[in-house]
Amino acid sequence: MRHDVSKRLNKALDAIPTIPKGYGRTSAASKLFGESTQVVHLWISAKTETKRGLPGIEKIPHVAEILGVSIDWLLTGKGPMHKHAETKELFINSELLGSAVQFTRDRLTVFGFEKLAYHKQGEVLALVYETLRDQGEVDDSFVDYLKRHIKVLK
Repeated sequence: MRHDVSKRLNKALDAIPTIPKGYGRTSAASKLFGESTQVVHLWISAKTETKRGLPGIEKIPHVAEILGVSIDWLLTGKGPMHKHAETKELFINSELLGSAVQFTRDRLTVFGFEKLAYHKQGEVLALVYETLRDQGEVDDSFVDYLKRHIKVLK
């Protein structure tokens, strides 16, 4: 089981352009998750079959959220990998997009958002838009995640 979770965790990390596939992967992933490199190394290395190398049950939702994958897929490999895979949005709500743009200007400029390349700003903006669409608001824990994400993107 641990080996399979590690493989799926690595597959999800492969989809993030700022996470290297080889050298530096553990360091970049640890910044993304807000965990130590030792802990993340256990999660992604698959060198042991002990449960010690799995993210704790209290961390699984956080890890899945950061990666944009479903908890079921991460733990079991069943169902769609991405939590919104079966409900693709066919249009963009311009009012919601305006709120996401305003949020990034008001709350993320201080963290270096404006210094990111445009495609990386787009990635952060998409995360804010999806969070506003799905949850209706952006809470402090998500802002903390965005700070870490911007740091990794720089």
